[in-house]
Amino acid sequence: MSDHAFGAESTRGLAGRLPASEKNFETPAWVGSDRHPERRETRPSSQIPAQSAPVHDQIAPALRSPRPDILESGSWKRSSPGRRVLGLLLLVSLAATVGLGMIAAETRSNDNLVNVIIAAMVTTALWATLATSKPMEVALQGPLLTVRHNGTQETFNLTNPFQRVEIRGALGSPTWTLVIGRENGTEVAIGSRTVPPAEMHPAVMHHRAKADSRRDDRNRRFTA
Repeated sequence: MSDHAFGAESTRGLAGRLPASEKNFETPAWVGSDRHPERRETRPSSQIPAQSAPVHDQIAPALRSPRPDILESGSWKRSSPGRRVLGLLLLVSLAATVGLGMIAAETRSNDNLVNVIIAAMVTTALWATLATSKPMEVALQGPLLTVRHNGTQETFNLTNPFQRVEIRGALGSPTWTLVIGRENGTEVAIGSRTVPPAEMHPAVMHHRAKADSRRDDRNRRFTA
């Protein structure tokens, strides 16, 4: 008997001595063909019961929750009644200039021509004043305060310990003013007609407390 046949007979003999519960298997291809296919029982491909999909804890991302009384972001534009008055005067002056020009064209009078020139100069002056007196715009994004005024834009970090920040006037007073110092020694004054003090005041105090803490930490490091 060949070694291959002997190995197959030994395997089948071992399988015959197994309990009935362990005979339920297919003959491996390397052993040979199955001599008793009628004994094979149909059974599921896996004895592991069906498992439901695992349920994992839903963990929300760790987002920073700001204090409810601290303003995180906002933008404001100063309301200027003076600009509305200037705009109305500009419209009146423009209409007068057009009317005087039509009269001067019909009469061809030097006096009417002088009136047209004067009216045109007044209209030009009003337009120039209105164009250069744009209202202040203020935006807050976290500790960064951006001010747009007179064609310039400046951004100040309220948590910077070297940034000069001052609040003048009591909260609730019409004289409340936020003053930001520039590097050249000048100041930017933001009044209560531009930003709401009830929202801006706590935010400024919160960020200035961080600036004071940074200043103290710096002093301790350099004096230690």
